[in-house]
Amino acid sequence: MSFSNRSVERARATRFADGAEIDEIIWNIETRKALAKERKRRTDWRNAELIAARFRAEHINAEGTADVTGLMILKAPTRDIFGAFCLPIDVIPAGC
Repeated sequence: MSFSNRSVERARATRFADGAEIDEIIWNIETRKALAKERKRRTDWRNAELIAARFRAEHINAEGTADVTGLMILKAPTRDIFGAFCLPIDVIPAGC
């Protein structure tokens, strides 16, 4: 059991924690939150790298040019006549 867990258990048992114990508990919680956020950021970055590698493997030919036929292109969002956002999508036709 780490010092932080002992502090929490003591605080629960006695319903009292001194300033140092409270600081340690808060520090421990904030550290865990920061580590979880960093793990998610790294996972998201790795997923983006894998998606980019898959795209290159599927769409970049030996000459280094892209074959983007059939890919969807998202344009900037616009608003319809009722004020709702729309995402216009174009598909690149063959031969472009």
